[in-house]
Amino acid sequence: VALRKFVWKDCRNPQNIKVSSIVDQEGLRSNIVFAVGNNGRLYQFNKVTELWHEHDQSPHLSLSRLPGTVLRPSSSSLSGSLFMRSEDGGLVEYRWNPLDGWNWMEHGTPHKDVIVAAAPGPSFQGNQLFIIGSDGHVYLRYLVDSAWRWQNYGFPSMENLESESDDVLVGNSEATVVSNQNMMHDCNDEDSKCNPK
Repeated sequence: VALRKFVWKDCRNPQNIKVSSIVDQEGLRSNIVFAVGNNGRLYQFNKVTELWHEHDQSPHLSLSRLPGTVLRPSSSSLSGSLFMRSEDGGLVEYRWNPLDGWNWMEHGTPHKDVIVAAAPGPSFQGNQLFIIGSDGHVYLRYLVDSAWRWQNYGFPSMENLESESDDVLVGNSEATVVSNQNMMHDCNDEDSKCNPK
């Protein structure tokens, strides 16, 4: 990399719109760069044709200028999704399926009083991604039996580290193992305060 000579290329921008952020670069589709405009709309740039395209989007949905994350069942799968944060703090999915084409899905927020505070991700195993809530908790959004669910992993604190740690021997040194079972909270419980979306 140190000896490579990089060259700037002007990819222009969608007509009358400035690009605010790059959501994904070829993670979802080869030769396609997804971007959010300063109007909160989703655009794609085709690196082969060098053309910009605006994606259909509900008028009420405005995307934040944060990066997104890609979730695909496998690297060879034609299906996949872009997960992004909406301007009002909700989690939004833009899904591609060869049979149905593009579809939007609003996942809402992890908790009635908590919005998505940062860019979503990372994603893993083709059906899970992490979210940071405005309360500082880490949430997992995961798909099981064709239904999306929220899992609250809380956050580490000194109280949790001191009260839940067990000493174990690793090699010739002692290490602390923290059980997070007490920190986890299933947002799908009926007594939960999680947003049902």
